[in-house]
Amino acid sequence: MKSYYIESIDLWVLSINSVLKGEVRNAIAESFKKQSDKIHDVVVLDATVAPIEIISALSKKESKDCSVLKQH
Repeated sequence: MKSYYIESIDLWVLSINSVLKGEVRNAIAESFKKQSDKIHDVVVLDATVAPIEIISALSKKESKDCSVLKQH
């Protein structure tokens, strides 16, 4: 699993390299939110979505600030 934080919209993106059922994705997001009261929004992407590296590369090309998407 890889996690990314998009600072401009205060969003955590979790990328998991397997196919997950919807309820499993929701459980992972809820569990991640419970780690800190400062975490408000979490999106869980699985293998059915484009690899996060592709999304990251596109975001960096479109943004003047290459630190928009930070891997954690």
